[in-house]
Amino acid sequence: MGYDPDGRPAPLLNDAATEEDVDALERAALSSIRAARSRTLDAVEVYRRSIAYHKRNGYPHDAAEDEVRLADVLHNAGVASSYLGETNESIEAWEESLDIYDRMSDAGLGDGNTDAAIAETLQSLADAYLQKGRFGDASGAFVRSADIYATLYPDAAEEAAEAEAEALYESGPNAAAASPFESDENVRLHLDALDRYRKTLDPRSNEAFPGQYDDLGDGVLYEPDEAYEADLHATLGSMYYNRGEIHLALEHLREARDLYETSDRLDEDDTAPAEALLNLSHVYVRLGLYREAG
Repeated sequence: MGYDPDGRPAPLLNDAATEEDVDALERAALSSIRAARSRTLDAVEVYRRSIAYHKRNGYPHDAAEDEVRLADVLHNAGVASSYLGETNESIEAWEESLDIYDRMSDAGLGDGNTDAAIAETLQSLADAYLQKGRFGDASGAFVRSADIYATLYPDAAEEAAEAEAEALYESGPNAAAASPFESDENVRLHLDALDRYRKTLDPRSNEAFPGQYDDLGDGVLYEPDEAYEADLHATLGSMYYNRGEIHLALEHLREARDLYETSDRLDEDDTAPAEALLNLSHVYVRLGLYREAG
């Protein structure tokens, strides 16, 4: 049983649930959303005050420590702003944080933790840039992040493969599904859609779908639509990634990338190809294949 923000048991929605139960649970859910947003707003305000304090006072006895603290607070402020959907504010905070980390690294004051913080900040910026349509900036940030991770974790590819194999052995390939988006049923529906699409391109499809479609010649039912097929692969890749089935994600995202490159049905402002490329880069990083991520 769940609980509302005041700690009271929230009713379950089962066959015996009444309209009052549904209303009560909806009110509890709305209260939870408002409370979470309020807490995030409070966190953003705390970070902003902290940033102002560090810039005004600092740590006179240890300038390097103050630089680290300020960069960390800026990074956290960017994360909190991202939870509120304030992408521009997130970018501003992360870029300032990155400038400080870079300055410390260039001055020889950084260490492995600083390099890891730079890579993490770059990944956050890559996602934010993508949301704003800044595809060149997103690509550059992710490539640089991948290069840093490759230096920090040279054995990551082997370790990632071992971790994935262990997770799949212990829980089964479908146990990682955590939401309706990547559920078994949703994966199956997308695989079925992909299979149906491919059948329409097969000359033998007239036998499978007699009289249902116009024949375009040579028994083919539809003209190829690389963008549609790429969208299916990209969605499957994202679902498999969320499920922890990384190699299946890699297979579908590679297919999506190749199909988007050959498609002539994409609008200039279509973000799907860039999103697929960024997700593919995430997969490469997850597998420790940092050079491929670039």
